[in-house]
Amino acid sequence: KRTATKISTEDPEVDEDPADNKPTSKGTTTAHFIKFMNEPLSVMDLDETFKGSYIVMDNASIHKFKPKLRKIESKGYKVMCLPLYSPELNPIEQF
Repeated sequence: KRTATKISTEDPEVDEDPADNKPTSKGTTTAHFIKFMNEPLSVMDLDETFKGSYIVMDNASIHKFKPKLRKIESKGYKVMCLPLYSPELNPIEQF
């Protein structure tokens, strides 16, 4: 069985505003989410047993990018967004 051994956490490139030479975005962006999800999905695509698996996310606005959600679902995975203010449903919140 194949498992992910490396997940990229590198920042995606941010377009510079030529007028003032400052980044146009700060913090985690939809571009970060898209780049982050591409690698695990590529690994999951290699193993048919992952088809039909749930990908569980919180309700952060970057996780609701409809084109990416449709792409995830078109690959045979199910997307489940946790309800707002429900840390008890997310094991990482228990630490």
